[in-house]
Amino acid sequence: LAASSAKRCDTHMSGAAAPAVAAALSLRQGLAAALLQQHAGQRLRVLQIGQDAELAASCAQAQPGWAWQVAAAAGECLHIAANGQAIDVVVLSLPLAALPEPLSLLRQAAALAMPGASLWLSCPNALHWRHAQRALQGESGASGLPCWEAAADARYSPAALYKLLLDAGWLPHLHAGLQEPLPDDDFGAALLAAAQACGTPKGTAARSLGLQHLLVQASRAEELPRRAGAAAFSVVVPTTRDDQLHMNVLSSPGLAEVQAPVRVCRQASSPAQALQAGREQATADSPWLLLCHQDVYFPAGFGERLNALLDGIAPADAPRTLIGFAGMGVGLGRDGMVQAGLVIDRLHRLDQAATQQAVSIDELALVLHRDTLYRINPDMGWHLWATEMVLDGICRLGCFARIVRMGLFHNSVNDYVLPQAFHDSAARLAKAYPQLLPIHTLCGVIGQTPGLTPEQTPEQTPAPAASQVRPASPLDASLPEVEAAVAQALQQGKLEAALLGMANGVHAHYRGEAAVHRQLYYPALDALLQQLAAQLVALHPLRTPVQAPQGHLLIATELYSLGGHSRVLEDVGRSLDDVTLVLTDLFGTYSQQPAQVQWVKQRYGFANVLVLPPQPLLQRCASLRQFALNLGPRTISYFTHHQDPLGLAATLGMHGVRKLFIHHGDHNPALGCTLAELQHVDLSEGVAEVCAAHLGGSLPVQTLPMFAPDLGSKPMPGGAGLACSVATSGHPAKFARSGAVALGELVATTLATVQGRHVHMGPLEAGWENEIRALLRQRGLDEQRFVAMGQVPSVWQSLLGLPDVGLYIGSAPHGGGRVAAEAQGAGLAVLYFDNPAHSAMSANHPIYANRSLKWSSFNELQTVLQAAAPERQALGAQARAYYEAKFSRTAFEAAVSQLYR
Repeated sequence: LAASSAKRCDTHMSGAAAPAVAAALSLRQGLAAALLQQHAGQRLRVLQIGQDAELAASCAQAQPGWAWQVAAAAGECLHIAANGQAIDVVVLSLPLAALPEPLSLLRQAAALAMPGASLWLSCPNALHWRHAQRALQGESGASGLPCWEAAADARYSPAALYKLLLDAGWLPHLHAGLQEPLPDDDFGAALLAAAQACGTPKGTAARSLGLQHLLVQASRAEELPRRAGAAAFSVVVPTTRDDQLHMNVLSSPGLAEVQAPVRVCRQASSPAQALQAGREQATADSPWLLLCHQDVYFPAGFGERLNALLDGIAPADAPRTLIGFAGMGVGLGRDGMVQAGLVIDRLHRLDQAATQQAVSIDELALVLHRDTLYRINPDMGWHLWATEMVLDGICRLGCFARIVRMGLFHNSVNDYVLPQAFHDSAARLAKAYPQLLPIHTLCGVIGQTPGLTPEQTPEQTPAPAASQVRPASPLDASLPEVEAAVAQALQQGKLEAALLGMANGVHAHYRGEAAVHRQLYYPALDALLQQLAAQLVALHPLRTPVQAPQGHLLIATELYSLGGHSRVLEDVGRSLDDVTLVLTDLFGTYSQQPAQVQWVKQRYGFANVLVLPPQPLLQRCASLRQFALNLGPRTISYFTHHQDPLGLAATLGMHGVRKLFIHHGDHNPALGCTLAELQHVDLSEGVAEVCAAHLGGSLPVQTLPMFAPDLGSKPMPGGAGLACSVATSGHPAKFARSGAVALGELVATTLATVQGRHVHMGPLEAGWENEIRALLRQRGLDEQRFVAMGQVPSVWQSLLGLPDVGLYIGSAPHGGGRVAAEAQGAGLAVLYFDNPAHSAMSANHPIYANRSLKWSSFNELQTVLQAAAPERQALGAQARAYYEAKFSRTAFEAAVSQLYR
């Protein structure tokens, strides 16, 4: 957690303190600027606590749509509640030090606020070095000091302020800070020496003593179930500093409220020894153990929330349960490994989703049962031992740990430096789990470029049998360490470890720089996948007779409201009779968010929709295999994600069934591409040409053209030359926020070229949209000409409703296939991005009607725009004709009929 916070460097303003600089962070100017920056364009209900007419007036003038209410004092907050409308933003425009009961006021404000609401406040730092200097000089109070650094107003240190906010139900984060360097003299050196004598490293002391003023944004904490009464858990704290222990763990109201017993381990030689000591004090009434650092503060409400969480765990599941509060988990969809949990780490908030599939847990706090099957490896020492527990649980127990969101405060004084002992533990971890490399943690990625272990040379790596006879392709990806580990697991009959190693190995590779647009296939892993499927057949033979083949089985990992691949599955399914759709849920999306299952069932109502339960991967494969055998389908279609082996492993052993592999044609390598018994199907002619050339004659390749229902073409806007507007659309992942092809620069280029608007369809974070508008203002362009429509039900339908739009600009750096078909069907020429980095596999050109409209830089885009806008009528007609020939219902149904004959 220390390293991850270091990467998110403080957004402090440096330089000597001066009234003019400090005023920039005053209540009136600093808060107003922050509010307008963060919430511009939103319709908000704002509650201002404290009198500051100029603050309200300045915001109201800039955002007249805000409903602004003022409560002069805490008692008036109760009157606001009578209005019956939840508050979006709370602005505290009076000093906390002036409040007789600040905790009560902040809790009242939280009660009035809607979930996710923001609280903004400005607060001086009581630890600033000038206050220490005055105290040592025998001075106190505000005498002789400017109002912005008055000692009377500086009651709170950052830690004390954050604890107050957390106890009141707010999750703080430093939005900005005024940093003033310590004086470069004897006093500054003595101050640092005194801090070091108290156990605070030099860097940490310099930051905390130099921070003059904080501008804090806090989010209203989520309401979670609670259970009052005695704790279902006891606390175990390995301790080296009693002062940190007393200021944090032992002062935590979240532990006191449930009278949680605390076992302090001052002589523990390892976390394993501390855990054993904790087991000795666990009772039948409190069988759970909360193992934590000495610098963790548990705010009010924590104990009751943890009680409720633990009450919901079935006794049979308790020994296999491991809970963390911050760490890394398997990302949803294509997002990779992602941060998970909710922790305030010093001045910054880590606020991410929970996960049921943790791959790493930060040791600041975790929960396990006294009868746990998890074990702490004493060889790991005091670093990465929780991550080792998680990985051991995956491989040995076949289950994932989980990470919850419960708002802890990590009040550490660590100086953001990882000691050598951490790196030693990381090396042990990499050696123990080569099949899971790279291993993602909050402190960095272990084995980002995995190499062979000293005991293994290329000549010793087991060579898997070929899945088919074909020459090696330059588009083949080889992962020797992963392949060796999976092969060894198969030889030992450890199918769960083989599945996990395969999925994790591909997951860590398929979006890397070496793979994207350079590799498509995993032939060695595909061969191992065949071996795994054969072993699965032996373990789970046919138990019921197969009836005459009927219906169609579609297997997918998960589905999305946006995205071409999900829509292709929908189009195929609607063209078939008697369809069953099975979702493998490899990423745990549907087990974590059951409401998503209902969305899928509604959207894909033409099919019988089933989701594999959240079991170990091998059990899911066995369940899917038996289900498919009982179903006896005519065809099986694989729409699975690149790293998902479950559908293939479960059904490759079903012979006599036509199997279609619907290739993710987006230039990333995927499991299954090279399996000879599958009919390989690509979604564009260009990708099909590439695959046909490299897969060899033994693997015929067919094309399933993209299909977009015909909604008609739009009339071309009038006006000559550049008098028209342009449109873009796509998921945020299709665009870049910074870099050579940043979306903001794209918008600025189009608006500097055409005379109309730039309309963007697709979700954008408010901060991203604000960045784009700020760039337009900087370039002297009218920001009102940029229209962000957000997510739309249909790009085609939306284009029809935009009479001034005459051209469509493809997304960059990642193009969209289906949306190109929709835009061309609507009668718009597509100016598409031709990524020079993807020249090794530039195969999507056949999607577009006119290849002269490609661009690789914004200078090229401007040139293409200037040439295309005056010819938009003819280019639009050409695009519409191309749609009818390539992407119409007639072409699509003919292909489906041939594939599913």
